[in-house]
Amino acid sequence: MSKLKTILAIYAGYWYKREITSCLVTLFQQYPFVTVTGPRQSGKTTLCRAAFPDLEYANLEAPDQRDFAESDPRGFLAQLGEGAVIDEIQHVPELLSYLQVLADEKGRNSLFVLTGSEQFRLSDAIGQSLAGRTALLCLLPFSLAERQRTGASNAVDEILYSGFYPRIHDQELDPRQALGDYLETYVERDVRRLGAIRNFSNFRRFTRLCAGRVGQLVNLSSLGADSRRLPHDSARVAHGVGNELHHFPAPTISHQPPKASGQVAQALLLRRWVGQLSHRYRTCGADCNPSSAWSTF
Repeated sequence: MSKLKTILAIYAGYWYKREITSCLVTLFQQYPFVTVTGPRQSGKTTLCRAAFPDLEYANLEAPDQRDFAESDPRGFLAQLGEGAVIDEIQHVPELLSYLQVLADEKGRNSLFVLTGSEQFRLSDAIGQSLAGRTALLCLLPFSLAERQRTGASNAVDEILYSGFYPRIHDQELDPRQALGDYLETYVERDVRRLGAIRNFSNFRRFTRLCAGRVGQLVNLSSLGADSRRLPHDSARVAHGVGNELHHFPAPTISHQPPKASGQVAQALLLRRWVGQLSHRYRTCGADCNPSSAWSTF
């Protein structure tokens, strides 16, 4: 009965089939674990619970579940049976070592689906414990096609204004308020945990500058000059929050060796909330190009 209630609860809220669903299901059959990362509120929990309604579910964001997993990891995993969706696994990274042992003991695939939002902590933990045992997927907010399936307008101005986060469209939230709250409650909290940022005024300035560069090559010298800070300081910030900003390597076009003085990182910013911070700060202009930066895969 509890599983039925879970399924009904999922489908009572927003559930628009994500383009990544078939890939998630296939990989779960091929690996003991599948780890789904991505920004907060991108729909990871809804996706995993809808794709695997028969699996048990545990959320390590809940203090009691987290305490149980930390104090008795074997007991925590035992009560989940033959498999489960474990949400926010980055809160108890020590659990990954026990999952590794469990996978080796059972010797089969389709055991656990893991989700995590803080990629900078989760990637290190997975690399140490589950290397070769887990498939990795990154779920971003809606793609243009997924957004269209919700019935949202295809007008460019409306796309730029309301963005791609599922909850904004499901609950018809005011994008200015929702994205501003998102930045303050999620992004800044995660950055504080990272410990690389000491001056949040500078971080907000850095974020606004990134908003105007979505889809472009990252030029650390330019960021440093525009933010009135030394280039190496911007490099430290970019390194600290790089995973959370979702930058990815760009292909090399020229065979000539790069010039050291340019300090142009071969990476592209691909973060939807960065491109939408104009709602909060009014700084994102014509440089934001949704067609080049806003698609899921």
